[in-house]
Amino acid sequence: MKSLDIYHQAFKAYDIRSLRHDEIDAYFAYLLGCAIGAHYVGKHILIGGDTRLPNDELIDHLIS
Repeated sequence: MKSLDIYHQAFKAYDIRSLRHDEIDAYFAYLLGCAIGAHYVGKHILIGGDTRLPNDELIDHLIS
């Protein structure tokens, strides 16, 4: 498992963007989903992505 320090590089001023598998991976998506879920308890959250197939894995981990 990577050190959690690598994930801070994905956060930009107005979005989250980085190279897949370098700073954004399935574990990052899971941790982000936990944080968003804890912050927006009981709220509806819209999740979107582009059409690249690997995004399905990230979205699945984000939702879990």
